[in-house]
Amino acid sequence: MKRSGKILIFDNNNKILVLRRSNTHPLWPKYLDFPGGVIEKLETPEIGIIREVEEETGLVIYKDLMRLLTSKKRLINYFVYIFNYQLKDSEPSLKLSWEHDKYYWMTTQELINQPIPKGADWFYKFVVDYIKTKSEK
Repeated sequence: MKRSGKILIFDNNNKILVLRRSNTHPLWPKYLDFPGGVIEKLETPEIGIIREVEEETGLVIYKDLMRLLTSKKRLINYFVYIFNYQLKDSEPSLKLSWEHDKYYWMTTQELINQPIPKGADWFYKFVVDYIKTKSEK
């Protein structure tokens, strides 16, 4: 079974961490993204996301402060997860991996107002749609 996850990391001003994929990224270069990725076979979803966040951003996050927002079966053998994490700092600096070349701290409204380019990563769209749905309530 394949599993992937993304995490919405909020700073203490309620801004969301948004990454931009690097030009060398094999999938959707220069498109916006959220921290996360493939969860390895022997990892729990939480441990996989913790690893991905540290690899991609240099941030160390903790399982007991993560919250599962939603999960969804995408295909027959494919599950996706969206987590939430609240930082105590305001817009901490990051150490990006080769996968991303920029990062932004956006308000929910700024994120929702970002155009989603044609052919964007379905998982990115899924996360943004989730945020839109929750912000409308």
